[in-house]
Amino acid sequence: MPPTLDDAWAKVEWAHGQLIRLDEILKPFIGSNPYLVRDETNSEGTERVITAESPFPPPPEVPLLFGDLVHSLHSALDYAVCSLVESVDRKITGDHAFPIFDRRTKYEAMAPKMLRHVPYEAVKFIEGMQPYHEIERATEHGASIEEATDSLDWVPLMRLYRLSIEEKHRALLLATSVMDIESTYVAHNRTGQEDSGIGFRVSSTHDKVQIVIRVDPAKPHEHFDKRFAAKVSLVKEGPMGPDVESLARMLYNEVAHRILTPIWRLGVLPLTRPRYFPYVN
Repeated sequence: MPPTLDDAWAKVEWAHGQLIRLDEILKPFIGSNPYLVRDETNSEGTERVITAESPFPPPPEVPLLFGDLVHSLHSALDYAVCSLVESVDRKITGDHAFPIFDRRTKYEAMAPKMLRHVPYEAVKFIEGMQPYHEIERATEHGASIEEATDSLDWVPLMRLYRLSIEEKHRALLLATSVMDIESTYVAHNRTGQEDSGIGFRVSSTHDKVQIVIRVDPAKPHEHFDKRFAAKVSLVKEGPMGPDVESLARMLYNEVAHRILTPIWRLGVLPLTRPRYFPYVN
């Protein structure tokens, strides 16, 4: 049987199922509003600190499902490269894999072995998807090399690569659960012309969201409504990371729609049973 993209696509299909399962598990947990709210005044009497924290750990299946999704997507990329090699009747070696590099020099040193015998049009596409382009674009627009490197955390391919290594060799990918600070709202009775005196921050331990309210000496008994319009964010790489649901969707869309689908459209590898995966928001 001639080589196809079927194996790579099957891995994406499996990852899509894990994404659905993640949503099924997390919805009840998030919908239960599993957080506590503590209201305190600092010792100087100048600030009220309202702290939200989750007393319950996320469901234990979450890190396992997320890790499985990450590995399935990463494997799909390697499978695609191997199938591309077979498409020109060449043998796969231990060097063949989908390259993911944050520096052009690394790519130029390693990619020729990893992509040996891969058709030119596919090599050109894969090179264009490399994370190092993000650093180069950022520095061209005036960012320092440190700032440009930090931006790689939000490049889906680079995040997939790092997550895969971490889960495979170090630890599960879920660290804790915290409140999502961007979705937090506190009602108050100050007018629109006044400074609200409300600030948002994360606790020094990075596992609790805090609303800091400056005490107005002229209104010492001012009422603040501590109702939180918030959700629990399940995070990776410590509490400062993005929530697992958003990260899983981003990685899935990257592999399914921005990489494998374009490779299929090159016409080098067929799908014997084409499947359609919707873009996941």
